[in-house]
Amino acid sequence: MTRRSARLLPWLAAAALCAGCSATAEDELQERLKGGRPLTPQEMEYQRRLALSEQGTLARPERAKLILELDRSLQHWHVSTVDQVGNEKKRLTESFDEVLQVTVYMNFDQILDVLETGAPNQRGIAAAALGFSRLQEPDDPVLRAEFVRRWPQVYPRAIGPLVRHLAAEEPYLVQNCLLALWRLGDPSTPVEPVLELLASPAVDIRSNAALALSTILTPETGEGAISALLNALYDDHPKVRNHAASAVGALRHKGAAGRLAQLLDDPYLLVQANAARALGQLGDRGNCGVLIARLERLQTEMPEGKFRQPTDLDNRRRVVQANLIAALQRLSGKPFGPEVEKWREWWAERSVSAP
Repeated sequence: MTRRSARLLPWLAAAALCAGCSATAEDELQERLKGGRPLTPQEMEYQRRLALSEQGTLARPERAKLILELDRSLQHWHVSTVDQVGNEKKRLTESFDEVLQVTVYMNFDQILDVLETGAPNQRGIAAAALGFSRLQEPDDPVLRAEFVRRWPQVYPRAIGPLVRHLAAEEPYLVQNCLLALWRLGDPSTPVEPVLELLASPAVDIRSNAALALSTILTPETGEGAISALLNALYDDHPKVRNHAASAVGALRHKGAAGRLAQLLDDPYLLVQANAARALGQLGDRGNCGVLIARLERLQTEMPEGKFRQPTDLDNRRRVVQANLIAALQRLSGKPFGPEVEKWREWWAERSVSAP
């Protein structure tokens, strides 16, 4: 079981137990969950009703309170994601992620109803929240089967409404629907409505469209999107270039290598980082030359001074460095890390011995 899903199951169990059975029933059910004994059909039905939010429709004040709490959690998650430098920040993001997953899963139908019938601002919050409705499943097939039996996935029911609302007039709602589709990352998501939004005049919509495409497309289904994504690599706004780089990398489209190499010198460091990662994903060892050259130039930009307090710019350069090294190691299988000289020697030897 993955570490996240191992932590998530107790969260779900606790949330279900708090939803309203007697103290005796709670204790008995909790002991059975701890012991790992399969639930009886009656217990499974009880859990299913809780998980699918079938215990009744929330009154309007409670629904408004739920949306307000989701809005706060989403804002905290967003801030922690943007400022995700260092292990502590990453753990904080994971914590917000897990809280949102549990809250959305346990109130799925209520949130879906808000997306369909709520006020415009509430619909936008509901759209973003639905992106957290896909539970992280264990990697082990046996554990995964047991996990899904107890906690069946509900997120597929959100995909249709989210795609339908991509045609909404409110930019905030459209942006959040795209964000949710990115997080759900389901390859069965209809591509055409998302692809059309790469041509939107709104930067945030174009950006989120590229982001969504990076997870819903596969190398087998993405051929029709390549032309639009290659154009997006030349977008005037760095956010669009950044997410388009992630998308062509995920598709492993080797025709993007030339433009990705140019983006290694983009004015925005995050674009450089994602371009480096994408080059590594393409799987062409011939791209190691441009990666090594950029790593060497970056070393001259890195500040010296052991006791110097790192700045935000320093941290972003380190992210670029980490992505360059990861791409080189992925393509070469060599463990040279930040040692540019060893990379240069290896590349020179390979170039001489290449046919």
